[in-house]
Amino acid sequence: SHTVLEQGLKVGNTLIVSTGEYGKNLGIVDLYYQDGKVVNMEARLISKDSAAEIAEDEAIVNVIKEIEGEQAEMLNQVVGKTAVTLEGEREKVRRGETNLGNLIADAMVYVTGADCALLNGGGIRASIDAGDITKGEIITVLPFGNYIVTQRVTGAEIKAALEHGTRAYPEFSGGFPHVSGIKFVMDIGRQAGDRVLNISVNGQPLDLNKEYVLATNDFIAAGGDTYTMLVDNPILNEYGALDEALIAYIQEKRTVNPAVEGRITVQETKPETKYYVVKPGDWLIKIAKKFNTTWQKLQELNKLPNPNLIFPGQKIILPD
Repeated sequence: SHTVLEQGLKVGNTLIVSTGEYGKNLGIVDLYYQDGKVVNMEARLISKDSAAEIAEDEAIVNVIKEIEGEQAEMLNQVVGKTAVTLEGEREKVRRGETNLGNLIADAMVYVTGADCALLNGGGIRASIDAGDITKGEIITVLPFGNYIVTQRVTGAEIKAALEHGTRAYPEFSGGFPHVSGIKFVMDIGRQAGDRVLNISVNGQPLDLNKEYVLATNDFIAAGGDTYTMLVDNPILNEYGALDEALIAYIQEKRTVNPAVEGRITVQETKPETKYYVVKPGDWLIKIAKKFNTTWQKLQELNKLPNPNLIFPGQKIILPD
């Protein structure tokens, strides 16, 4: 959660704590014991700048160094190679298709055998340079420990998910969808919620009434990034962590060379201009009422210096 809870939030006997985002705060929880039982809990935050002024505890620093040393051997293990840079930067994965998003989604289908896969761009946190790929790099890309699940969903729910995930475009959105087995066109000339067209699943047109097996992560399946259309669908199977699936997929391929291949196509259809041809006896107010608008709007749209002066045969532009 990115929520800032300065003193925590007590729900019954549970203290919920959250420091916000991007390491801006450090959270401290004080637990008070009496006779071996917790009798009180208090939470507080200190800023990143204030935390920097706290002297290091040598014993804790030594423990951290020991853990880092133990992890280094594992994190530096090479799991495969990539022939190209794998694009995972925030400004790319939150508003469009990337080769890394495609690779991760393909790994989800590889592990599950699902018809298709969808994950949120906000879960992709870094790029990987061309060359050797280490476990540490993959964990940096996918740091949250999310695991893969499959759900049985309808074509209509897939469309609703894609509409939801693309609704903010061209603004950045953590919910922007990266897909495997799915192709679609996003027409930004249409209103959000009705802009996803020509959806196909494994080369076949999407059937809104048909059921498909969708692979996603547990965050999305639970309604994360407000993908609420998937919440009520039962989980068919649970699989391992997303980073482990990606490692297994890369190890199988040995060298990967994913591309942006048009799974998501962006287009902008300009709405056709609509006209009304003035007839004898027409005046602007009458035309406005006929098309459920106002004469002021028609005057503005048509740049009419005198709204009372229109002529038979004149074309009046109508609002969309």
